[in-house]
Amino acid sequence: MNKLHLISFFILFAAVLFSLFHYIGPFGDIFTYKSFYIRTIAGIFLGSVYLFRGLGITVYTHIFYDMAIISIPVLMSKN
Repeated sequence: MNKLHLISFFILFAAVLFSLFHYIGPFGDIFTYKSFYIRTIAGIFLGSVYLFRGLGITVYTHIFYDMAIISIPVLMSKN
């Protein structure tokens, strides 16, 4: 197995773990396959960002996404 295959495998592995961690604990979401797949794809994206840009940019990307997801419904309801 070459280095590219190993990196791809571990990004996918980390993305699945990233997705699963959203369902753990008292504030965890209810498991659905749709949200699991979406979060896995997001984990692949964030893993790639981490690989090319580092931890700080990856954390900021996740934070800005969370802020957007929370803010959009609030802004839309204030017509």
